[in-house]
Amino acid sequence: MSKVHEVDPAVIQRTQAWLAKCQDKDGSYKPSKGGIREGVINKFTDDVHRNTAYITWALASTGYKGPQIDKGFEYLRKGLDDIKDTYTLALTANAFATADPKGKTTLAVLEALFERRTEEDDLVYWKATSKTPTHGRGSCADIEVTALAVQAFVRCGRQLGAMGKAVSYLAKKKDAYGTWQSTQATIQALRAMLMAERGASEVTKATIGVAINGKNVKSIKIDKSNSDVLQLVDLKDLTRKGGNSVTLGFKGTGGLMYQVVGRYYLPHPKETKIDRGEALSIKVDYDRTALATEDILGVKATVNWNQRGKAKMIIVDLGLPPGFTLLPDKLNSMVNANQIEKYSTTGRQIIIYLRELEQGKPVEISYSLLAKYPLKAKTTKSVVYEYYNPKSRAEAAPIQLTVAKKGAAKG
Repeated sequence: MSKVHEVDPAVIQRTQAWLAKCQDKDGSYKPSKGGIREGVINKFTDDVHRNTAYITWALASTGYKGPQIDKGFEYLRKGLDDIKDTYTLALTANAFATADPKGKTTLAVLEALFERRTEEDDLVYWKATSKTPTHGRGSCADIEVTALAVQAFVRCGRQLGAMGKAVSYLAKKKDAYGTWQSTQATIQALRAMLMAERGASEVTKATIGVAINGKNVKSIKIDKSNSDVLQLVDLKDLTRKGGNSVTLGFKGTGGLMYQVVGRYYLPHPKETKIDRGEALSIKVDYDRTALATEDILGVKATVNWNQRGKAKMIIVDLGLPPGFTLLPDKLNSMVNANQIEKYSTTGRQIIIYLRELEQGKPVEISYSLLAKYPLKAKTTKSVVYEYYNPKSRAEAAPIQLTVAKKGAAKG
């Protein structure tokens, strides 16, 4: 935090001293018994080597010089051959790279990490072999591990050609909102890309031409003064029905990352096919579909985890029908009873946060909506997904609601 915001140095020193005090005689950091264990804490308490690598990296990155540093690295050296988890190996590589970027052990760890890469065409990435500490899995976990690997190699100035391909992989995985699916994946990806950019020896000086369907739209000059600034070109008014061709021209020296994002809308299918093999499922029931203004509409959303065990960090995104406002009493009661973690609202959605879902124990979310205006409209769809693996998701189809003016006949 001190790199981007003023922090009292004494806070860092006290934290260093506390961490050093927690070290075991063998140089490791074993989790204490008891206490609150949830989220990230769980995954750092089931692997002593991962725990030790993370804390040793933290101490090394803050310039701590106490004897605990050497003891921590000695413990990590002894356990290198036993590391099966790629995430843990990436943490270990960053710890050594921070303290001794040219050391023999550092290079050996980097070599072991490099051997676990996956190459596909012009892309390089690392596959996660377990959930990350923040419960990331699937593509989300791959992004986290790849970003950590890039940081380690860039710190040591090694395999920079392959790291360029790894950065391309990260850029390709960025979604249309400019993020990488989850908070942790986004943070690590941004760190990796910024480090790779700052580590580049060549400063970009070029003119970028943007054209769509053969028509020149904009010319952008890039130099040292603005090479780290996002340049956004909106082409929506120039698109046409069917295929569109976007062309980027580059004249100059250096290299830049770019992304082309397209959005389109499709009508929701009349019939929704339910895949019984889905990990998650959601059902939304309305107590009626025809009502009058100032009437209260009762809604019940039921979400299930259909696989063994538990799913962590679940988001339920409930569509808020146009012309309705949420009556918060029921949701507030669910928060107070610890049935849901919390909720928030936007103009078109109610976002429910669940700490976990367990197989065979569906969560029912009941709430009330007040009809404000006469209208005939479809609700927006409702979705449930894993926060750290957004591809694991399910949705409920929208339905049509009719609100008549108060006092008028209702169908």
